Amino acid sequence: MKRTQILLAGLLLGHVVLGLLFNAATPIFEAPDEDGHYLFVRYLQRYRELPVQTLDINGPRAHHPPLYHILGALLTAWVPVRGGAERIDMQVNPHAYFRYDDPERDNKAHWVHYGPEERWPYRGQALIIHLVRLLSLAFSTLGVWLTYLAARGLRPGPAGEALALLAAALVALHPMVLFMSGVLQNNTTMLAAGGAVVYALSLGARRGFQLRDWALLGVLLSLGVLLQLSSLVLAAPIGLALLYAAWSAAPRRRLATLLSGGLAVALPVLLLTGWWFARNRLLYGDLTGNSVVAQMWCCDPISPWPALRLFLTGLLGRFGQGLMITYPNPVYWLAGAVALFALAGWARLALARPGLPAASPNAPTSQGRLWLLHLATIAAVTGALIFYALTVAPGLPGRYLFPAFPSLAVVAAGGWLGWFAPRWRWPGALALAGLLLAATLYALYGLLVPTYGLPRSPTAAELRQMASREANLGDTARLLGVTIDPEKVRPGEALQVTIYWQPLSRTDVPYTVFLHLYGEDLALLAQRDTYPGLGNYATTVWDVGRPFVDVYRLRVPPETPAGPARLVFGLYEAGSGRRLPVTGPAAGPDELAWAELAAVTIGP
Repeated sequence: MKRTQILLAGLLLGHVVLGLLFNAATPIFEAPDEDGHYLFVRYLQRYRELPVQTLDINGPRAHHPPLYHILGALLTAWVPVRGGAERIDMQVNPHAYFRYDDPERDNKAHWVHYGPEERWPYRGQALIIHLVRLLSLAFSTLGVWLTYLAARGLRPGPAGEALALLAAALVALHPMVLFMSGVLQNNTTMLAAGGAVVYALSLGARRGFQLRDWALLGVLLSLGVLLQLSSLVLAAPIGLALLYAAWSAAPRRRLATLLSGGLAVALPVLLLTGWWFARNRLLYGDLTGNSVVAQMWCCDPISPWPALRLFLTGLLGRFGQGLMITYPNPVYWLAGAVALFALAGWARLALARPGLPAASPNAPTSQGRLWLLHLATIAAVTGALIFYALTVAPGLPGRYLFPAFPSLAVVAAGGWLGWFAPRWRWPGALALAGLLLAATLYALYGLLVPTYGLPRSPTAAELRQMASREANLGDTARLLGVTIDPEKVRPGEALQVTIYWQPLSRTDVPYTVFLHLYGEDLALLAQRDTYPGLGNYATTVWDVGRPFVDVYRLRVPPETPAGPARLVFGLYEAGSGRRLPVTGPAAGPDELAWAELAAVTIGP
């Protein structure tokens, strides 16, 4: 038991550390709906009242229950901050564009980052966001612990240690859970609510439900609903457990058990959440407020196949603004194979062992009731998610299944370990946890950090090997050199252009990079316009004096004629089109204000 406690403590600590790393790696507002949730918190702080949801998708996410946001507002009330609660006070990256399943890191940041407030130590709105993200991490950590407790009840004693720890690890090390743990969003509250409800139900199922158990479930359900409305679906497993408890009672006690238990659940829900549902009815005409949500997203439909793909891949992880940052497809296929392997293992156990529900011809055993509880929770949450997607908002983000994640983790852990003999269960558990940790670290350091990070500084070897192209772009930047790969390119192929340059000053207005490929007679063949750093390093936030590396892919159109071409580079102000003057050995004609990077041959 002591070993198990040490491992659980290490798992919880690892979850917290990873959550903090995701918090630091995700720039503010570069996560689903974080801007709207932040504005909800700011509205509470500024006006001391709940906001009302309008059809403005850029305003506060006011249709959500308020408990998470109230906690966030109280936690950060001491932080001095500028800006109101109606709009995000940040500069937009005009070159960002939305697309799914694109592995390129090019311009996936919606906002301009790395201003003074976003640098350590955080200040203002950045500090508020990073602090409230800790609240998300606290709820996910609670969800991990409750998942362990729920799984531990399935197999008491040493035989259940591997199952409970693996189930907890499947939540603690899950990439999507950790990403949302580092975001100002109330999704991780569903993990805690789901874990709390299934654990309380498992306790009642093992020892027999008392009136106080139903009352506790009513309180837990109410808190979950006030944190995130999706937790309302947890009423389904509670209701099924109540029906089963009434059916299992003596015939003369069945109706009394059903009524007393139902009343014990309903009273806390009515007292704690009734005001919220009544307010929704008055403001929006329905109890949940989903009518206004449906109007907000009415005109952005998603066809069934992309919606299903969004859901299935989101069960492992999709990251960043609009969930555009994704794993390579082989990672998703591997995750799917592992999930099917675990599901097959659970089915195999269910058919072979009397402790599982499928093997019992009469009433399920105690362990069988617990498995049925988890399966009922998964089915209820999945069904509610499909109904929501069909009737309210299009799309099926995998994180919407968070209320069922504790139960999913328990079922997956049981199925996975079912393939292993007793002496191989610990190695089997470590292998699956290791796979999940690898996926998480890849998401962090292979996807998020490269997509949103500042461009790196060049190595000494790179500076020696580059083609020197010295030029000054006004008093803002100095061009150091370039490498081109390949120097001869066919129509339809892409050039990889690596530029080495150095900031000389920050600017009040962000300048845009232009990278142009010209043919004979200055015919424009291809071009690339972006903020430096592929959108991540605007001239307004430059670190003066630090050289950095910019890598661009410039695609040559298929219809481009063969012949010599020249590659040029410069900076311009988007509003006026004015280019910064270029001086130095690599400067082109004064009237063109560009730097000559390289001669390129377009071959047949």
